[in-house]
Amino acid sequence: MILVTLYNTSAALSLLVSATFKQKETALTVAPLTMIIQYLFTGFIISFDQMPVWLRWLQYPSFLKYAFQAFAIVSIHIFKPLDRTSTRTGPSNAKSTSCNQSATLLAI
Repeated sequence: MILVTLYNTSAALSLLVSATFKQKETALTVAPLTMIIQYLFTGFIISFDQMPVWLRWLQYPSFLKYAFQAFAIVSIHIFKPLDRTSTRTGPSNAKSTSCNQSATLLAI
């Protein structure tokens, strides 16, 4: 669902840029610039703490910021560490191996 929304928003922005300019060369020049601005204000390249205060408001219209945050939330809540304390089901002659209980989830 996140990818579909991200795709539709990107397509809408591209259509907006192409409808704004009469010459296709101008639209082809401006379109990558709008995407670069979107990338800059996601907080992924430059931290919000490092941005000047007068530019921080540009993070709110950046749709990529919301997509990256949604992907981060989904990846943290769905991919939880496995519970290794449960009993194994299988053949009784299977060898038991010990697992490291101090596994941590690294946030990127």
